[in-house]
Order: sequence, then structure tokens, then C-alpha cells
Amino acid sequence: VNGTKYYGTVQADNTFSAIVPGTDLADDIDHTVDAWVDSYDTSGNFGRGTATEAYLTDVIVPPPNITLDPYITADDIINAAEAADNVAVTGSVGGAAKIGDTVTLTINGHNYTGLVQTGKLFSINVTGSDLAADGDQMIDARVDATGTGGRPVFATTTETYSVNTHVPVPTIILDANITANDSIGTADAAGNVAVTGRVGGDAQVGDTVTLTVNGHEYTGLVESGRTFSIDVAGSDLAADSDHTIDARIDTTDTAGNHGVATDTEGYSVATTPTIMVDDITSDNIIDLLEVKGDIAVTGRVDGTAKIGDTVTLTIDGQDYFATVQADYTFSIMVAGTILDADSDHVIQASVTTLNGDGNPDTTTIDKRYFVDTTPPTTIQPPPPTPPPVMKDQQPILYNDLVTLNHEYRLVWLNHSINHDGIPASPNGEYVLEFPKPRPDQVPDGEYAIDRPGTVFDSVPDGEYDVSRSNLDDSTVLYDNDDRLLPDADYSTYEAMDHVFMKNDIFKSDVDIALGKCLVGEA
Repeated sequence: VNGTKYYGTVQADNTFSAIVPGTDLADDIDHTVDAWVDSYDTSGNFGRGTATEAYLTDVIVPPPNITLDPYITADDIINAAEAADNVAVTGSVGGAAKIGDTVTLTINGHNYTGLVQTGKLFSINVTGSDLAADGDQMIDARVDATGTGGRPVFATTTETYSVNTHVPVPTIILDANITANDSIGTADAAGNVAVTGRVGGDAQVGDTVTLTVNGHEYTGLVESGRTFSIDVAGSDLAADSDHTIDARIDTTDTAGNHGVATDTEGYSVATTPTIMVDDITSDNIIDLLEVKGDIAVTGRVDGTAKIGDTVTLTIDGQDYFATVQADYTFSIMVAGTILDADSDHVIQASVTTLNGDGNPDTTTIDKRYFVDTTPPTTIQPPPPTPPPVMKDQQPILYNDLVTLNHEYRLVWLNHSINHDGIPASPNGEYVLEFPKPRPDQVPDGEYAIDRPGTVFDSVPDGEYDVSRSNLDDSTVLYDNDDRLLPDADYSTYEAMDHVFMKNDIFKSDVDIALGKCLVGEA
């Protein structure tokens, strides 16, 4: 029935029974059951009998349907690698569609067919090149099935996708010198060497850089600024046959397109020892103080020089010896007088090591330094300028302070210079003069006030505003009644803070801001 065989056994009353799914009976094209019976007699002779039985159906078969899976790739984007290969387009069918029905996919004008499999699923391989070339980037799918009464039916669907076949183009450049002198010496070979460089183009932070040295791979990630630094065993650098680093950058964009760039950088491997002497002082000049003590002459060896090798310094005809330490440095104490006495002020430094043949190799360099033992010249400050006496005034109270070569004086004005005849009083007007320098250059500090009488004692406690005239460098103190000196322009005053105290302490913080002058007890 419907292409499927069902079996039963003949019973004692020559009847039989077989269970047949109603779906097969409904789907059978000619609605006919084909039956046969096989029998053998006692002699083994074989016989077969057949029969057919037609039937009618009164079943409405639901229409077929077809669905394409929403992602034809992991990201639903055809990249360059996928465009060069096959892509499995998958989906499912339902309704009247059944196992064995044909599914047809149309892409870029080409048809691809496959059969419905178990579970009413299908998977059909299509060329990635057709998917990449399809004008509307859409898959057209159709399933052909059999409907009610055996008539053919079909269903269709579509599914869109994206294409990105742009392959990223990164660049990579190894820095020119893998060490300070671009040579691998004994010290370098005993540790790790940081191989550095930068990437560009489509390379991104986080991409992987691979260095191949002496057949071994070392990897690292691109850091911020698109640079990289990868530690490589110095022993591999020394053993590499062509003394060349091979570098590779791998980058992948969001569509999965993969780009690669490479670079190489050569270097040398030292065959002789080298030596370097540091500046013998911070400025490489021996001064009057340093010449009286001992000076540590330091430096570093490289190349084929080894820990324990001997360093020799020749200064003014004398030899000084040191041993290369574990960090390939050396230090020798030399009297400053010896360095001063050397006529050409040149240290001859050498290091000796045994080469692979057991023979000594020596490298010698010169290190020049300078000597300046001239005593420093002491510059004496000029004598202070006496404070000027204010015009038409014999001050009742004033002080002459000299601090850091700056001059100050505090003057209490009597009625003779108030121009309007205002008599002097404890609540009168005062002038704080700064003949040198300007008031805004007065340093912070405490200053004693010379008080040759008792007038200052009579100044009442209270707050007094302080301003500086734009006409000269004097500072004017006026009282709480805002009484100002007449005949003066106060439109552009700049305020300062000053404190006058009856115990003769004057404090100035020299703020260019609105200030107060306080007269009162300390």
C-alpha cells in the first residue's frame, strides 16, 4: 500500500489480518491494495496467489508547506572562504509534503534539488559562488507533493542572506633592532629578548602575531596603538641558522574573512666581546667635591663576554680590575684624585673572554670624561636702597625693613598731608609703601614693625580695607567709613590681604583678591 509492504499470517480458518496506516491508504495513488500469499506443499513445491482490492477515500489532505532555516551560515553572511566552497542549505517541510518528495532551490538562475529525509527535513549543497553572485541574495525554495485525490501540489518560500567577500589586508613591520645594537650576545642568549613591531592596514587590536625563530613559534596579541611585543628565547635567536625572524599577522573581520601579512627581520650574533663605560658622574664632569672622594666607574659588557670575565680599566698609567657580575655589569672604585691627575682624562677599558676555541678575545674602548674643580663664584647682593620720605611729610611712625633685599615701610599720615585738613586720629589713614619691589611681589612672612613711639598703640582694634593705587606702588589703608586719600584715582585698585597687629607683627600673604587689614591684639 503506497509502496510499503505489510505482512500477516494465515490463521486456522484460512483468514489473515495486517495493520496498515491510514495515511498510506490515503496517500496511495491508485487507492488499490495489492495482496499475495506464498505457500509450499509437503513436497516443497512453491505456489503464489494474488489479489487486488480497490477502495475509495474521503480525506482532505492539508496543503504542503516548506521552510528554509533562517541562517544559511553561522552568521548568515557568505564570506570569501564560503564563496569558494559549497554551502548546505537546510530546511523542513510539512502538510501534504512527505519523505521522498522533491525540494528544488533556485539560486543565481541555477536549480539545486534534493529529497525530503526522515523527520521531513532536507539539506541541499549549493555552490558558494552562486550564493555570492545571486543578484537579490535570496534563495527560492519549492517542494512538490501529492494532495487530495492524488493530484500534484507544491509550496514555495524564500530566504535572504548577506554577502561580504572582502578579504582584509593587514600589514606588519618588525622593528629594525631587536637589541640596542641588533646583535645577540652572551647575555641576550641567556635570557629572553622582546621582539617588537607594529601592524597596520586592516589589522586590529587583539589579532594574533606569530614569530618563527629557529623552528619554534612564539605568539602574542596586537596591543593598543597596534603594536606588539613578544618575548623570544635568546638561545633560539642565537641558534637560528639564518639569523632571521619570520613574523605573521592573522586578522579576521566580522564576516569571517581571513587576511594574512608577513615580514622578516635579520640580526647578527656576536662573535667578539663588547664593553661600555657609563658616565663617571651624573654629568660626566668631576667637580671640586667629587675629586676629593672615590668614584665608582661602572659599565656593562655584551657580545661574547661572559659572567666572571675580567674587566680592566687603565687610568693615568694604573690598572684597575673588576669581574663581570651576574647582570653583565661591573663597578670599580677609583680615587677622584687619580681621575683628576690623568692628563688626557680618558679611561681605557677592556674585557677579555675565551672564545669557542679556548683562545682569549679582548675588546678595548676609550671613555672620555671632564674635570672642573674651579670654586664657585659667590655673588653678593647689592645694598638695600633707603626708603624714600613721602613728600611734604615727616612721618610720625615708620619702619624700615629689609628682607630678601625688599624694602617696606608703614607710615601713619598726620593732618599735614591729608590735603583737606582732616586731623590725625587713631582711626585715621595709613600708607603701606613698597618702594621695591611691587606689592604683588612681596613674599609671605612675618615682619617686625619698628615703633619709635606710642602712636601705633593708639590704633583701635578693627577691620581696615587695603587697596593698591594704580598711580604708584603704595598700598593705602582706609577706615571702615571708606575715607580715602583725596586727589587720588582709586578706580583700578587691586586688593591685598595684610594684617597689622599691636604686638608689632605684620603678616602679608600677598593675595591679589579683596582683602582686609586687621588691627588688633595678636
